[in-house]
Amino acid sequence: MQSEEFFTSCYQIRLIWAPIKECINILEARSASLADCFIQMIKLAVSIFRLPSSNPYKANAIQIFNCRYLEFQYPTYLLYYYLHPNYQGIVFYLFFYIIIKIY
Repeated sequence: MQSEEFFTSCYQIRLIWAPIKECINILEARSASLADCFIQMIKLAVSIFRLPSSNPYKANAIQIFNCRYLEFQYPTYLLYYYLHPNYQGIVFYLFFYIIIKIY
């Protein structure tokens, strides 16, 4: 591997690892909640989506993220996220309407 290729690979790996590192640091705090986990997962998804298509690690990052995100797809987890005070969206009201209608 030539030196320029090495530094290009390091830069492309850093583009993926920087948001993951930030996410881990925030979630290691004692005050972190499940809603904070969802917020960080959304930020991580956006940062992976913004990676350039030329990054050879983007496909693997998307595959791993999708696999891990499916582990958090429980209705009670999603409810906790929607009840978080920093969440603002129309989905919140629709979700409560559906829950109230079901029960």
